[in-house]
Amino acid sequence: MSAELRAARRVVPDRLRFVAPDNLPTGKDAVELGLGQERAIAALRLGATLRGRGYNVFAAGPRGSGRMRSTKELLSRLAAERPVPPDRAYVHNFAAPDQPRLLTLPPGRAAAFRRSMERLVELLRVSLPAFFDDEIVVGRRRVITDRHQRREAELFREFTAEAEARGFTLVKVQAGQASRPEVVPMHEGNPVSFDQLRQLASEEKLSQEELFRKEVEYDQLRDRLAELVRSGREVGREMNLALEKMVREEANSMLESPLGDIEEDYDNVGVSRFLQHVREDVIEMLTAPFVGLSDREGPNLDEHLARYRVNVVADRSGQGGAPVVVENYPTMMNLFGTVSSPTHVDGSPPRPPSALDISGGTLLEADGGFLILRARDMGAEPGVWDALKRTLSTSMLEIQRAGVGTPMFMPAPPLKPEPVPIDVRVVLVGEPSLYDLLWSMDPDFRSAFKVKAEFDPVLPRTDEAIGQFRAVLDELCAENGLRIVEPDAAARVLEWSARQAGGRGKMLARFGDIEDLLREADYESGRAESSRVEAEHVDAALAQRRTRNGLIEERALELMADDVVRIEVGGEVVGQVNGLSVLDLGYHRFGKPTRITATASVGRAGIINIEREARLSGGIYDKGVLIITGWLRRRYAQDRSLTLTASVCFEQSYAGVDGDSASIAEIIALLSELSGLPVDQAVAVTGSVDQHGGLQPIGGLNEKVEGFYDVCRARGLSGDQGVMFPESNIGELNLREDVADEVEVARFSLYALQTLEDAIEIALNVPMEEVDRRVVERLEAYGEALSEGAADLPPTPTLPVVPVTPAAEPPSPPDPVPG
Repeated sequence: MSAELRAARRVVPDRLRFVAPDNLPTGKDAVELGLGQERAIAALRLGATLRGRGYNVFAAGPRGSGRMRSTKELLSRLAAERPVPPDRAYVHNFAAPDQPRLLTLPPGRAAAFRRSMERLVELLRVSLPAFFDDEIVVGRRRVITDRHQRREAELFREFTAEAEARGFTLVKVQAGQASRPEVVPMHEGNPVSFDQLRQLASEEKLSQEELFRKEVEYDQLRDRLAELVRSGREVGREMNLALEKMVREEANSMLESPLGDIEEDYDNVGVSRFLQHVREDVIEMLTAPFVGLSDREGPNLDEHLARYRVNVVADRSGQGGAPVVVENYPTMMNLFGTVSSPTHVDGSPPRPPSALDISGGTLLEADGGFLILRARDMGAEPGVWDALKRTLSTSMLEIQRAGVGTPMFMPAPPLKPEPVPIDVRVVLVGEPSLYDLLWSMDPDFRSAFKVKAEFDPVLPRTDEAIGQFRAVLDELCAENGLRIVEPDAAARVLEWSARQAGGRGKMLARFGDIEDLLREADYESGRAESSRVEAEHVDAALAQRRTRNGLIEERALELMADDVVRIEVGGEVVGQVNGLSVLDLGYHRFGKPTRITATASVGRAGIINIEREARLSGGIYDKGVLIITGWLRRRYAQDRSLTLTASVCFEQSYAGVDGDSASIAEIIALLSELSGLPVDQAVAVTGSVDQHGGLQPIGGLNEKVEGFYDVCRARGLSGDQGVMFPESNIGELNLREDVADEVEVARFSLYALQTLEDAIEIALNVPMEEVDRRVVERLEAYGEALSEGAADLPPTPTLPVVPVTPAAEPPSPPDPVPG
C-alpha cells in the first residue's frame, strides 16, 4: 500500500521548477509604466488628478518594488501636461519692514525683475550722490534759499533798527545745538545784561528812571521778537516745503525713465505698488539732506539701497509643465525654507534680517506640481510631520526663521514673511506597515492622505509580463552602464525572480533586487573578460552570493553531516520524525531539518508542549500544538476519554521556534509512539493541519526541500529519501537545478499530500486502519490502567524549567522558524 501511495503522490518532473526559454523575447521597445502595478498606477493617477483638498497619496510597497521609480515616471508624465506655475519673490515692506511682501509673477519673469532692480540700484548708487551737485538742483536750491533768507532778513531789519533806536541790540544766543535771537540792552555802545544795569544804578551811574524804562521796553521788544521768530519759522517751513517740492520734481524727473520702464515691462499690480514705494523712499532719502535732517549721503547708502533688491524664491525659468520634486533630506529648512540669521562683522551687532535673507524650500519649489517624500525619513525629523499637515490643511506656506541669535548679541527681530498660497500634491513613499500605523494612530493623516497606492512585490508571470521584464532588464543595464544581457542570462534572471516570488507562475517586481543581481553578474562577466552578461555569469553571481552569505548554513550542514546535530536519513525509529524548518536571516534563508520526537504514557496531563514549557515557542507554534490536541480528540475520543500524558519536542533546539508547519510531523510522531509503528527516517515532512485533519499550505517549501536534500547528499543519497508536503504548495515548487535533476532521476523524491492520512501511511508504511486500531488499543490500555490503580493519582505535574547548559554541549546555529 505504501509503495502504491508513494507512486501516486510523487511529484512529476515538469512541476519541479520553472525553466525560462533560453531565447527570452523582448516583446517591447519601451517599458510600460509600472510593470504589473495597474492598481497602484490607477490610485496614483486619481490622487494626482482629482482636484480637492486631502487627495495626497501614500505610495505603499516594500523597498525595491518600483514604487519610487513608477511614482516619479507617472507624475512626470502628468506634470508635463500642466501649466508652469508662477514665480515667487520677496521684496521689502516699507510700511512694516519685519513683514516682507510677496510678489507673484508669470513664469520666468521674477528673475528678469530682479535684474531690472539690480540695474536700478547700480544707477542710484551713482546718481544719488551726484544729485546734490547737479547744477539745476543746486541753482534751484539757491534761488529758494536766497528768497526765503531775504524774507527773513526783511522781517528783522525794521525790528533791529527800532531796537537800536531804543538802546538795544539783537544778538544770537547758543542753546545747545541750536541758536535763537535775543534782545540785549546797550550802555555806552556795549551790550550789557540787566544785572550789570542794576549794578550801575546802585552805583548811581544810571538813573532808576532809565533802568525802569529799559526794563519796560525790553519786555515790549521781546514780545515783538517772539512774533518775529514765529514768522521766521513760518518762512522756514515755507522754504522747506519749496525745497521738498523742488526735490520731488527733480527726483521724479530722474526716476521717471528707469521706474517707468520697469513698470511698463511687468504690468503687475504688486510690482507697481513696490515701485511706487521705492519712488517715495528715494524722494524721502533725497529730501532729508536738503531740509537739514541728515547728511548728504545718508547713514549708509549701500544698506539703504539693499531694500530695493528683489529676492526670487521660486524661479520657473526654462521649465516645461509643472515641477516634480524629490526631497531626499526632508528637514524643516529643506522643506519649508528659512530666514537666515544675519552675521556680524568686526564685533558690530548683526543687521536686522531683510527680505534678502529668505530662502524657499522644496514645498515652494514643488508649488503647482508634485512633491515626493520618503515617509520614514520625514518622520525622523522633529516637527516636520506636524508642519507638513498644517501646510496641507491650510494651503499656505509660512517661511520661518530656523536659527537663533548669535551668542554675543540679542537675537535680531524675527521676520514674518507674507505666507505663500501653494497648490502642491504630496506623495509619501513608504512601507505598508507604516501606512497602517499612521492610519490607525493619526486622524489628521486620514484627512490629508486619502489615497493609498499599493505596489505589489509579486506579479503574475504572463507572456506580456515576461516581455516587459526583459525590457526592464535592458533599461536597467542602460541606466547603470552595465554590459548587455544575453537572452540566456535574462532567462536565468527570470528564473531567479520566479523563485524569489514564491511560485512558478509568479515573478518578482522588486527591481532594486534585480538591479543588484545584474550588477553582480556584470562583475562576474568582467572577471571572465566577456563583453556581455551570459547565463554562466548570472549563475556565478548567485553562487557567489550564496557562498558570501551562507556561513551559518554551511556550519549547520557540517554539524548534521558529522552527526553532532542528530538527523537520521535512513532506517526506522518509533516516535521520531524529520521535520523541516526555515532559518531566515533577512539577507539569506535556508532550510534546516529538525528531529521531532514524541513520548506517551499513562496519565491525564494530555499533550505537553516542551517548547512552551521551556518558554522557547511562539504563539503560532503553541496554537499548532493545541490544534493537534483537538484533532486527536475528534478522531479518538468520541466514545472514550482521551486519557494520556504525552510530550512533543524539537530535539537539540536551543533557541525560539514558531510557526505551525511542524503539525503533520508532530502528529506522525505521536501516532508512532502510541501505535509502536516505526517512522521511515528517509522521508521528511512539512505541513500544517486544522482540527478536522485538513492539510494547509506552508511557507519556505523550496528552502525546506533543499535543506533536507543537502543533508541527505552529505550523508549519501540512497534513492529512498524524499520530502512530503501539502499538495496545495505544489505551485510554489521552484527548486535549485541540482535538486530538480536528482528528483527527475528518482534519487530523491517529492510527495504531494492530499490528506493527512496520506502522510501517516507513507511515514508508517501501513494502512490508516491499522494505525487507528493500534492507537485505540493503546489509549484503552491507558484508560484501564488509570481505572484499576491510578484513578486517585493527581494529574502529572508540569515541572518548572531550570535552564541548564551542558558542559560539553555541541555548537549550534540559531534555531529556525518552522514555517
